[in-house]
Amino acid sequence: MKQKIITLKHVAEAANVSVTAVSLVLNGKICQIPESTKERIWEKARKLHYRPNSIALSLATKKTKTIGIIIPDITNAFFAQSVHYLQSELTRHGYVSLLCDSEERFDKDYQSIELLASRQVDGLILALSAESFLESNQQKIVELLHQISIPHVFFDRCGIPGKTVVSVDNQACGAKVIRYLLRNGHKQIGVISGLLSLSSSRERLMGVREALSEVGLKLDQHQLITTTFSVESGRLAASRFDNKVTAIFAFDDLLAYGVMEALRAKGVRVPEDISLVGFDDLLFSALLGCRLTTISQPIKDMANKCCELLMAMIKTPFIAQSIRLPGELIIRDSVQHI
Repeated sequence: MKQKIITLKHVAEAANVSVTAVSLVLNGKICQIPESTKERIWEKARKLHYRPNSIALSLATKKTKTIGIIIPDITNAFFAQSVHYLQSELTRHGYVSLLCDSEERFDKDYQSIELLASRQVDGLILALSAESFLESNQQKIVELLHQISIPHVFFDRCGIPGKTVVSVDNQACGAKVIRYLLRNGHKQIGVISGLLSLSSSRERLMGVREALSEVGLKLDQHQLITTTFSVESGRLAASRFDNKVTAIFAFDDLLAYGVMEALRAKGVRVPEDISLVGFDDLLFSALLGCRLTTISQPIKDMANKCCELLMAMIKTPFIAQSIRLPGELIIRDSVQHI
């Protein structure tokens, strides 16, 4: 038997008030209704198991209370953790989220934005794939975002002028790692970067070069490998450095895990034979046999700030902001002084 749908009218009749009064109270609107009447309305609504009709509400308010989130890889623990904090903060603001995983593909980013726009989300949180930031693809993304005209904030990565983005201060973190390695006697440092279409990779690399230049050093081409963020990419990259490198800075922890595995397979010890630093401070970084020195990103703070900016943007458009939060160098066991 189909369950009876309880409407505002049923609650109004039970509370002996108008439908308008019920709507004002249950939607939290400012009104002159006495507190005793408000309590009676809430009591009757609970007793009748009233549930608001989200479709009717969205038609009336032109808001769906829904936010679309696009990430490049849900299997990457950094993005999985980011989604956890983003969804938690959105819930606190009274929003639900629709999550899309682009699998590091431009076409899926584009399709996901179109899909979320068709669902009439109130806002978008975008951590797009490296492919989407290639020049030709980036222009298509910019045009699509202009066309759909939905408030949006970029998370972790962007590089598109005039867009609001929240990230860690990648340049400062890159420099911080290199200065730490230099203090420990390392001058021949190998760097494994993400693809340079990503602003996060470019900024970390700028920090690397900045810190090296402070002591009269530079990063030679043979000391830099660009690749995708994955364990397998780290394995492959590790074999491409010559024996002159005394330390490796991997631009994320997944890469560092792959490097550590490849070195172990060759009988090379971390940190006795070569030092290693990662980036992200994922859970397993503190649990490895040789605990990984790495940069900890303030993921919760980044997620909270991202949601805060998006909520403000939904209410009133404002000039784009670039928010960069400080990261922390977590010193563990994987760097040795030489």
